[in-house]
Amino acid sequence: MSHYLLYVSPEQRREELPWPVDLLSWGIVLLHARNVREAVHYCRAYKLIMVLLELPAAGQPAEEAVAAIAAAAGADHPFPILGVAQAPFSDEERRRLALAGMVDMILRGDPEQFIRWRLETLTALSELRRFEQAHASVADLASRTRSQLHDLSQPLSAVQGRLQLLAARCPSSDPNSQTFQDLVRLIFDVTHQVMEIQQIHRQFS
Repeated sequence: MSHYLLYVSPEQRREELPWPVDLLSWGIVLLHARNVREAVHYCRAYKLIMVLLELPAAGQPAEEAVAAIAAAAGADHPFPILGVAQAPFSDEERRRLALAGMVDMILRGDPEQFIRWRLETLTALSELRRFEQAHASVADLASRTRSQLHDLSQPLSAVQGRLQLLAARCPSSDPNSQTFQDLVRLIFDVTHQVMEIQQIHRQFS
């Protein structure tokens, strides 16, 4: 399954990342937004592993861009926002951007390994999140089927007892005698299968 990385570069309008990272090797699809408005649409339409936001300069426009993108993140699938800058920002500028929702910054001149490590970590976390969600779905399915099996076993027992009684009362000369005997064997087989499934549930729950 693909992972989605959003690259927002409103001024440079670059289609590629500043680093020669092989995104396909991690199953990452690169999305590109030319402005914050486009970025917000992408944030709402895709489950992103990260947003890379070009920051030509510090100041209120940059803080507003970060805040708008952070607000578009869903509570069920949050994503980190990393600023991409040409030169280092001051401590105060970084603090204000952090308050707006940015979690880290990286310089365009930083080594490829810096962004590579982040991508490896985020894709691993995304896979783990998917595994946890799938496990929760399987656990819910097991719980529901276990309940259904319990509800099914009660009427099966009632039908089984009724058929045994009818078979015992039916004389061998009655044309229905063999039919009752066959039905009793069949209901025993069904009951046995239900018990086997319940045993599997107990073993792996």
